[in-house]
Amino acid sequence: MANKRIDFTTGTFDSLIENHGLDLKLYHGIRCPCLDPETGQADPNCSYCANGWQYYGKEEIIGVVQAINAEKQFAETGGFLLGSMMLTVKAETNLAYHDRLVHMDSVITHSEVITRDDDGLVDSARFPIIDTLRVIGKNGVIYQTGTDFSIDSDGNVEWLETGEKPTAGDYYSIAYQMNPTWLCMQAPHSVRDTKIKFRNSSAVHTRLPLQVMCRMEIFVEE
Repeated sequence: MANKRIDFTTGTFDSLIENHGLDLKLYHGIRCPCLDPETGQADPNCSYCANGWQYYGKEEIIGVVQAINAEKQFAETGGFLLGSMMLTVKAETNLAYHDRLVHMDSVITHSEVITRDDDGLVDSARFPIIDTLRVIGKNGVIYQTGTDFSIDSDGNVEWLETGEKPTAGDYYSIAYQMNPTWLCMQAPHSVRDTKIKFRNSSAVHTRLPLQVMCRMEIFVEE
């Protein structure tokens, strides 16, 4: 009796991802040349990178989220990290360590402290701002959107000439809405290849969908 062969059907995988996946924007990461080769530390004054990484390109992809975890206990037992998820993408998608993924169909709230720009009226938050919830300056001053500032097309704070504003160099706090942003931290199935003979005279080398573990960027230190 001939041995029966069981093959994967990649079209089924792709169809599942297409029908049940989330819309994501993918930006590829590359190490910034500001990194010190001896210490591995990034130059804190570098204006071109985020924590030693620059990002290039933009691809619109689809991925299936299999687990999102925000339980601290898992981080302490060697399992999932705080704010992590498992993501599966089509075989045609190339993902590498520290690539950035932006979830375009969802919105979360984030807050941070920003330093008012010394040279202009535009300040950048860590992530592009969709909408502001509250902006607080020194001595409890509350700045109002539309009166004191607006959000420009790139998601930056743009202070209005006619409104109140922090003094250049001063700190202020901002709570805002943003698209969840993830970084690829591990690739447990970084190589997922097989040979498929289904409806072929001989086995054909085929890439399978890729699975990666991502961590929400707000939990990754700057």
